[in-house]
Amino acid sequence: MASPQRKITLRRIAESSWVPPFAFLILIIVLWDLTVRLFKIPPYLVPAPKDDRVPEPGAARLAHGPA
Repeated sequence: MASPQRKITLRRIAESSWVPPFAFLILIIVLWDLTVRLFKIPPYLVPAPKDDRVPEPGAARLAHGPA
């Protein structure tokens, strides 16, 4: 069995230096996705994080017709 010093506990993981930045990144992505969905923002303005389609350059201009 692992010695008490080597034992990985949930508390030790939560107190590590990488958890807060990683949790913040996940929170930002979730808020981004919710904002795009709730306000129905078109993908050519702000694509959703899970949207696998990449808007083509000039897609916003083409959506409104020729200039």
